[in-house]
Amino acid sequence: MASGVNVEDGELKRVSTVDALVEAIGGRVLDGSFEPGAALREPELCSQYGVSRHSLRTALQQLNHEGLVRLVANRGAFVPSFDAQDIQDLFALRSILECGALERLAVADAGAVEPVRASVEALEAMPASATWGEMRDADMAFHRAIVESIGNPRVSRAHDAVITESRLCLRQLRSEYEEHERVAGQHKEILQALLDRRADQAKQLLEDHLDEACANLVEAQRSAAKGASPVS
Repeated sequence: MASGVNVEDGELKRVSTVDALVEAIGGRVLDGSFEPGAALREPELCSQYGVSRHSLRTALQQLNHEGLVRLVANRGAFVPSFDAQDIQDLFALRSILECGALERLAVADAGAVEPVRASVEALEAMPASATWGEMRDADMAFHRAIVESIGNPRVSRAHDAVITESRLCLRQLRSEYEEHERVAGQHKEILQALLDRRADQAKQLLEDHLDEACANLVEAQRSAAKGASPVS
């Protein structure tokens, strides 16, 4: 297949083989079909998708750039797995991007904050029956709205990459959203400080929120690693 089409917002958009591979393989990484650390073997994937090695390697390069695949010299492509340092590095970058965006948003026109308000309202409206994935996506939408609302496409692209890695990390470690109301309340506090133009307080609340999430994930990772260790 050289190319295909995809329907989006009522329009036909041409999709290259590489784009289709990125979507298909990336989706399988994110939904857990490929286990953390699993090798993505070129012959098997080429046969499964009916594509050339050139197309597959180009797709894997793009997925590597997005953080969904790790390319290891002379060994091939692997599904990322996260250790404690990876998680801490990931959240340190998120803090830089999101707190920087929040500071700019605090002095922007009032209308710029509306997407953030809408994301908080959507999270608060999530029913008790919401799935783990739905809660994760609603949470991520809040953080994405903060960054996208400042209207800097380069910052948004950098944040998209780190959010993709965050989604994968959350998916692998299954850090549960057990306290839905508390998470929604934290987001609402950040929003209120933003609406009140209290930039320093908004940034501190966001930093605390990210630090807590990071600590929970590090604990989950260490528990998972301990459980996977052989018994002596």
